Amino acid sequence: MIQLNKKDMPSSKKMVIWFAGGVLLVVPLAIIFRIIPFSIVYLLIYPVAVSFFIYLIRQDKAV
Repeated sequence: MIQLNKKDMPSSKKMVIWFAGGVLLVVPLAIIFRIIPFSIVYLLIYPVAVSFFIYLIRQDKAV
């Protein structure tokens, strides 16, 4: 995410990557500090979200 500002890509895609990365970093902390209650749905959605984020990053490197 730090190298994202140096990349030549549309700003809308940069914002999606920044937002997704931020959410993926904050949600586990929110669960640890009991701001968001833990649920089974989290266990199902979080790996999919991480996979989508990795896909966005890899797709950017391929271009």
